[in-house]
Amino acid sequence: MAGTVNWTAIEAFTRDIVLPNVFDQIFKANPVFSILDGKGIKERSGKDIRVLTEYAKNAGAGSYSGLDVLPTTRNEKFGDTVLTWKQAQCPIVFSGREDFQNSGPEEIESIVTNEVQNAKTTIQDIMGTALYTDGTGNNSKDIDGFIAAIDDGSNVATYAGIARGTYTWWKSGYTTWVATPVSLNAMQSITGARTDGSIKPDYLFTSQAIYDKFYELVVPMQRQHSDGMARAGFDNIMINGRTMVVDSHCGATDIWVVNSDYLSMVTAKGRNFTMGPFQTPTNQDARISRILWAGNLVNKSCRRHARVYAVDVTL
Repeated sequence: MAGTVNWTAIEAFTRDIVLPNVFDQIFKANPVFSILDGKGIKERSGKDIRVLTEYAKNAGAGSYSGLDVLPTTRNEKFGDTVLTWKQAQCPIVFSGREDFQNSGPEEIESIVTNEVQNAKTTIQDIMGTALYTDGTGNNSKDIDGFIAAIDDGSNVATYAGIARGTYTWWKSGYTTWVATPVSLNAMQSITGARTDGSIKPDYLFTSQAIYDKFYELVVPMQRQHSDGMARAGFDNIMINGRTMVVDSHCGATDIWVVNSDYLSMVTAKGRNFTMGPFQTPTNQDARISRILWAGNLVNKSCRRHARVYAVDVTL
C-alpha cells in the first residue's frame, strides 16, 4: 500500500547491506586509500588525533669493556604529533512524493541503493582530491593531504604541531625536476635518499603522463608489476623495486614517493562512513539521512617520504 513503507527496515537494509559494500568500494577505488585500507584503518577517540613519533636513537647505547661505568642518561626519543579531526558527510534525501509514488519496500530499496551509489562516487572524488591538498580547503575542513604531510616546509611550515624549520628530522624530501630529464637513475637518486637499510619507499604515486614516460623507459627491459595492485584493478610498473601507480587526482607534474609503513588513515570511532536514521524536517515533506565520516591522514615519519615536482616529461 502506498505511503506505508517501513523506514526502520529501509534504514537497516541500507546500513547492513548497501553501505558495507559501497564504502568498501570507496577505499578500493583510490590506490592510496586501497593500500592504507589493506594495512588496516585505525580507529581512535579523543579531542584530537595524537600519534607517538620516534625522532631520535638512544644516546646511551654503545660498546663497553669490563668494569666501565655505564651511562644512565636518558635522552628524549619520542614526541606526540597532533592532528585535528576532519569530517565529511553526504546527504541522502527522499521526497514525500517518492514515498507515496512507490508501492512497496522493493521500490524504495532500489532508490536508496541508487542514492548511496551516487554518494559513493561523490565521496570518492571529494576525498581523492583532498588527499593531494594541504588541508586548508573549505576553511581548513579538508583532510591534511600529501602537500601538508609530505613537505620540507616550503609549502607547510608546521605539520601535526611540529615546526619543520626547527626540527629538520620532520622534513620530507622536496625536489624539482624542472630541468631534469626523466630517468630511472634520477628516480633512484630520490628513493635512495629516503632509504635507511631495509626501511625504504615502496610506492610512487603519479599522473598518467609521468607514468607513461616511465613505462617507455622500462619496456626495453623485463617489465615487472605488483600483483597485489593489479588484482585491485590498478595498472602499475616496478621502478627500481618500487610500485609506480597512476592516481587520477594526483597533480599532472608530481611524483609522490611514499613509504606506506609510515602512513595511516585514522577514523573516529562510530564515524567510519556511518549512516544515521532517516528524519523528517519540520519545513519539508521529505526524509533525510546523512553518511558521516571523521578522521585524517597521518604521517608518522615525514623524512621517509618525498615529493618530486615540476616534472617535465618532454625532457
